[in-house]
Amino acid sequence: MSKSKISIACFAVLISNFFVLNFASAQDGAPVESLVSSPSLPWFSYLIPLLGVIGLVFTFWKSKWVSAQDPGSEKMQRITKNITEGAMSFLKAEYSVLIVFVIAAAVLLGWAGSKQGDSSSPLIALSFVLGAFCSALAGFIG
Repeated sequence: MSKSKISIACFAVLISNFFVLNFASAQDGAPVESLVSSPSLPWFSYLIPLLGVIGLVFTFWKSKWVSAQDPGSEKMQRITKNITEGAMSFLKAEYSVLIVFVIAAAVLLGWAGSKQGDSSSPLIALSFVLGAFCSALAGFIG
C-alpha cells in the first residue's frame, strides 16, 4: 500500500472517531439513527476535518515536489541511506517501549470511561489506541 493510501486511511479513521465520539457524548443514550440525523456539534468543529484535508493536500503536493528533486551525488545518497536506517532503528526501539504505555493508558481510559456513566464512553480508549497507531505509522512512513 502506498504512503498516500495509508495516510488517507488513518485520517479517515481519526475523523470517523472524532464524529462518533462527539455524537455519542452529545446524545445521552440515543440510538445510532438519531445520532446521525441530529448532530449537535458547533459549526467550527467541522473545521477540524477540513483543515486535516488541507494539510493532506499540502503534504502530498510537497512530497511530490521533494521526490522530483535530484537525489544528489553517490556520497549524499549513501548518507541519506544511513540516516534512514538509523531513524528506523530508533523508531522501532522507541515504539517497543511506548507500546507498554499505550496499552496501560488505554486500559485506564477505558476503565474511566465506563465508570463515568453517560458523561463518557469506554470508546475513548479505542480512539487513543487508533491515534497512537496512526502516529506511529506516520513516523515509519516519514
